[in-house]
Amino acid sequence: MRAYTIKSIFKTIQGEGFNAGIPALFIRFAGCNLWNGLDEDRAKFTVRSEARCPAWCDTDFVGGDRVTCNELLTRVRAFPAPLVVLTGGEPLLQVDEDLIAGLFMHTHARVAIETNGSKEVHVSPRLRADPRLWVTLSPKLPRDQIALAHADEIKVVYPAYDPAEYSYFPADHYYVSPQAGDGRSFRNEEAAAAYVQANPQWRLSLQQHKVLDIP
Repeated sequence: MRAYTIKSIFKTIQGEGFNAGIPALFIRFAGCNLWNGLDEDRAKFTVRSEARCPAWCDTDFVGGDRVTCNELLTRVRAFPAPLVVLTGGEPLLQVDEDLIAGLFMHTHARVAIETNGSKEVHVSPRLRADPRLWVTLSPKLPRDQIALAHADEIKVVYPAYDPAEYSYFPADHYYVSPQAGDGRSFRNEEAAAAYVQANPQWRLSLQQHKVLDIP
């Protein structure tokens, strides 16, 4: 039976993007294909992957527990929430059709995948078209290296990445999110707000969970 490596599972409020403010259960998958999570390797992976995120990423996705699909679904059912967020690391290194179908079958939640865009969502067309499935692209690679064909929303970290590079990516909603790094940077928030004012295709997305100091 398929197993996944899970770093953590926690309840919180979705702090960003279209679903901001919704109570959510986050499942953080271990591992990322753009950085190994080790501080001493940040510079090496920045060069290797052409991604800028290893220089400032503050997410802990190293380690974790191996759990089967059924075990993971049992854990999810113990913490009901209207939204289940599959994040990482890079969740699409592990997320598959069995898990998404199982979440739809055993919960009443919508399922959101947060991806860096380096992988496509490999599920059947029926599942991909299900309105309960939401895909958030937070691009970490140059536009021509994005493998994802479509996203429900795109959320660009600014100023680390230039939103203009992704302005024609096929998505339904476009967000600029101020780069946080070590704590909140009001300078980045002000710059992101100014960008949105000058480029009305985009909307501003603040990290509400950091403002509220919750996971």
